[in-house]
Amino acid sequence: MGFIEDVGLTRREDELVVHMVFSLLIRYTESNPGAPSLPELLQQASRLDDLPLVERHAGTIFSSLVKHRLITSEGRSLAGGLSNNLALTAAGRTEGARIRQLQQDVAARRRACRIALLLWLYDDDSTRDDPAMATIAAFFGSHLSFFWGEQFTIKDVAAAGRWLREHGFVKGIEFWGGEIARAQITTKGVDCVERDEGNITAYIERATMSGGQTINVHGPNSGQIGMARDGNVSQTQQQGVDIEKLVEALNGVREALPVLKLEKEDESALTEAMDEVEAKGRSGALTGEEKKSMLKRIGALIAKSASSMAPLVQGGLEQLIS
Repeated sequence: MGFIEDVGLTRREDELVVHMVFSLLIRYTESNPGAPSLPELLQQASRLDDLPLVERHAGTIFSSLVKHRLITSEGRSLAGGLSNNLALTAAGRTEGARIRQLQQDVAARRRACRIALLLWLYDDDSTRDDPAMATIAAFFGSHLSFFWGEQFTIKDVAAAGRWLREHGFVKGIEFWGGEIARAQITTKGVDCVERDEGNITAYIERATMSGGQTINVHGPNSGQIGMARDGNVSQTQQQGVDIEKLVEALNGVREALPVLKLEKEDESALTEAMDEVEAKGRSGALTGEEKKSMLKRIGALIAKSASSMAPLVQGGLEQLIS
């Protein structure tokens, strides 16, 4: 196993599903005797929406947990797949207790969340043609947003984002409450990922041993990583409206649409409103008062989302409205 797997993180869907099922199994056995099938486990946890995902990896789940001696092989059904029963071994109960303790340990969760957020920002940066701030709400749609199969909370991510920014691994834009709505990895963060797999402790220890000097070899300060991270970014302003900041905030909302899970009608209205204010802003016809009015309408549409991520997404607009 690599470093990130050892700390309960993964970039892979199959590994995430194994983590998730084992985490649910640990909780199940705390109050239920016997060995549940996968559908029974999901039903007890009110997670039947995850059944198609679990079904895709049913064979891997069973074989992986048996391989690591966390469940017995006797639960294998002739029908296979979802029909297999999951019976914890003694080793599985011991490992389960260790993982539950880590999941409940705020410090352990937040240390892991810093690593996860740093890796996610690195991956996000590497997929962009042009460097840009990533919307933190979109992090919750990634495999890295889970710690031993249990998703990080907003508080975990907010604390991790602040810590990473304060220590120079990312830069970000705050909104109400001091939490970070959008962030971008810095050259220091890139160095940590590329040289230490995101192991922040190892990176800091190495820097300390070298007298605080770390050498970043990333070539000229241009291209995907260098541009806009360390240089000055010019901004176009029309009639008191900062167009670059406006577009950046709107793009953040667009990236978060899958997380918001709005009704189709509301999502269409939101997209139309964002396109309208952006077009008007780029044409130079958008006044400060119009901007505030249109952003409030966009915020009202976001508020229709039942997702716990909605306040996080709204935060990116609030500074522009005030």
